[in-house]
Amino acid sequence: MGNFSRTFLTRTATAVVFVAIMLVGLLLNRYAFLGLFVLIAAGCLIEYQRLSDLLRRQFSGERLVSKNNPVHRIAMWLGVMGILLMGLGEALSSHIFRMDAVGLDALMLSFVLIPLSDLFVGRFHFVSVLLSLIGCLYVGLAPALMIYFRWQQLHASLQWLPVIIIGCVWINDTMAYLIGSWLGKHKLWPAVSPGKTWEGTLGGVICTVLLSWVAAGIWPVFRKVDWMMVAALVSVFGTLGDLLESRLKRMAGVKDSGHLMPGHGGLLDRFDSLLVATPVVWIYVRIWMLS
Repeated sequence: MGNFSRTFLTRTATAVVFVAIMLVGLLLNRYAFLGLFVLIAAGCLIEYQRLSDLLRRQFSGERLVSKNNPVHRIAMWLGVMGILLMGLGEALSSHIFRMDAVGLDALMLSFVLIPLSDLFVGRFHFVSVLLSLIGCLYVGLAPALMIYFRWQQLHASLQWLPVIIIGCVWINDTMAYLIGSWLGKHKLWPAVSPGKTWEGTLGGVICTVLLSWVAAGIWPVFRKVDWMMVAALVSVFGTLGDLLESRLKRMAGVKDSGHLMPGHGGLLDRFDSLLVATPVVWIYVRIWMLS
């Protein structure tokens, strides 16, 4: 069996397993959904910490600053888990036990521990601290908002929003690739993502919006304008999320964020679009859909 055949089989098997796990987590019940996105957040954090270690070496000239400071790394975990607790607690809105308040306390504590721990070991670098603080939000916010959408009980239609967001990401990525391969001539950002073209990017956005208009007629869980706006926001900001992660990898000098998924890279490579698009969709939902 040639290298091409082995690579194709590996990528196909990985994709089948990945899609199966995603479908079970998204559709089985809300507990499976919670477990899925906690695992996604944890996997993305592990890979982000690896990237940020490499970036620290670039900016500070020090070798893996946070690896020599376990409190710094643990504080990042505390921050991300705190954000997830805030999303779940906001959805439950219990007056007996405010899980969101506990999550906020954990996040605030992590934001104090990260710089203080570096000061304590005598290796404080502003860039190192900034990478970690931003990383907590970058990795934790989107999974927390997905959990909020699925677990909240006040608006039943919003419970389907995670499925719609992920569907829009997949459609946009697929159509952008197909149209870019067919018609693409003008590179979008060749220094960061050589394969992306303006034609493919615009084609992905247009196709995703048009398919959302069709889906709104078949499954009127939202107004057509909301379907189309969500599709447009996911397509545009999902592409920006993809470019952002590609830029981080270029700066860190790596091809993939991880090796969890043979032939496909890591979890950050799979969910980079979601991490940026989901908070933007949440803003639209809060301002326009729930007003």
